[in-house]
Amino acid sequence: MSACGGSNTPTPTKNKALSSVSPTSATKDGGFMQHGLDNWLKDDWTPTVEKDPTIRKKYMKAEKQESVSKSNTLEDATESSTSSIEQETTYVEDKERNFTLQEYVDKAGAYMKAHENDNIESNVEKMNSMPVIGK
Repeated sequence: MSACGGSNTPTPTKNKALSSVSPTSATKDGGFMQHGLDNWLKDDWTPTVEKDPTIRKKYMKAEKQESVSKSNTLEDATESSTSSIEQETTYVEDKERNFTLQEYVDKAGAYMKAHENDNIESNVEKMNSMPVIGK
């Protein structure tokens, strides 16, 4: 057992002979599936989950942002333009707390509630009706 742990062979990145024959040109961009998952998370999962009021209340914190809206009319062009300050409330994920499994279950439930028709398009009921696989 000590022979495996005590070998002095260099790792492939430190092996100069191997690097001269086959240099490492690996990229860390991810593949097709990783890009698909990242896009789904960004475009579908996150916006859907963040709209749910229970998720907002339980796992997100509210931040108030001030937005200035200016109104320019023909009368204002001769005088001064008026501006009003409005406060918008946006919800952002609270980074200070630890992730829990219950949070994932709650977010998955909120996503499934928003996308109820996805079960109709799946083969879950067909698979469950099969005698060997299902019930």
